[in-house]
Amino acid sequence: MAGRRKWSELRAKVAPEVLAEAAVKTEQMVASYRLRDLREARGLTQNQLAERLDIRQVSVSRLEAREDVRVSTLRSVFEALGAKMEIRAVFPDAEYRVDFGGEARPERIEPAADVEDA
Repeated sequence: MAGRRKWSELRAKVAPEVLAEAAVKTEQMVASYRLRDLREARGLTQNQLAERLDIRQVSVSRLEAREDVRVSTLRSVFEALGAKMEIRAVFPDAEYRVDFGGEARPERIEPAADVEDA
């Protein structure tokens, strides 16, 4: 297809400052809408999620608007959506899956190679 380029080629032409600013803005947008978008992607209304969590709809609304949520609350929300929650610690040279609920030691995960669009 004419006009297609690999992401790595495009990224190489953009100033590092622009990439850094875009990354920060993207992270802020994702953090702001993550729970609501996840609920909507799973096809649930706030009322339906509230029923699964045995809380009121207004509490789901407030939860989705919060910037800081407890790990235990997130775990409950994810389970109500049918998901398993995993927490990862990402370092420049390694990534670990962390288990807060048991005696399991952090599991090292091989970092994913950079993915290029074909």
